[in-house]
Amino acid sequence: MNIKFKFMLFKEKYLTNDRIKKVISNPMILLVVGAIISSLIIPYYTRQWQDHQKELELKTNLSDEINKAISDILVSADYRISAPSNDTVAILKNWDIAKTTISSKIKAYFSDIHIGQNWDNLSSAASGLYRIVTYLPPKNNTYYDYFFCGRLGPLGKMYESYPQSGPMNVASTEISLHKCNRYSYVGIENLEAVEKYFPTSNKSVPVRNEIVDWNALLHIDNSAKDFNRSFNILEKHIQDHTNKFLDTVFKSSITVFQ
Repeated sequence: MNIKFKFMLFKEKYLTNDRIKKVISNPMILLVVGAIISSLIIPYYTRQWQDHQKELELKTNLSDEINKAISDILVSADYRISAPSNDTVAILKNWDIAKTTISSKIKAYFSDIHIGQNWDNLSSAASGLYRIVTYLPPKNNTYYDYFFCGRLGPLGKMYESYPQSGPMNVASTEISLHKCNRYSYVGIENLEAVEKYFPTSNKSVPVRNEIVDWNALLHIDNSAKDFNRSFNILEKHIQDHTNKFLDTVFKSSITVFQ
């Protein structure tokens, strides 16, 4: 008996429409199938949908926090350019609380350490932009060097985050000229972390819309036009960085839902 003939016999015996209908219409079979669907399949897809909704909610709330924190510090920096503010301590306190809270949530939500590092770079750049909008006293003032050197750390951090902004054109001699090794700087670990970016002498920077004049940002009283132009470029970089970071947040899976 060949295989084809055996299959025909099997089909005739077990796969007739009448037999299939009889099996399907069996109440016990229907009861078992219904139980499987109601107890396993439906809860599984319901749980998947609920997890997806919860994950989306967490990401949305986190994104709102990031947007608000970045927007607040950038707007504060914009206002600080046009008019000195007495609220600097409160602004920095609120910003530090917000960025620390966001950092904790990112670590709790995502196992990918690069997301946390990305936030650290973004928040450091935003901090730097606010901190360079400071008043410089007259050069004969006792505190001139202190305020001047306090701008180096934020500049170094922003250059580290956005090297596409143009070559660093602040001479490293500025560090020794203003005795910056006497001070500690917000945003850097040590003096060498800043020094490594600076050339041995000032370099001319072509006046182009996409190039930052770091020297003008350091010497805020040198050229208001170059300062404002460079400030706006960095602000745009931070805004673009924020948008890309939020895109990464939404594309990444929260660990507990994986």
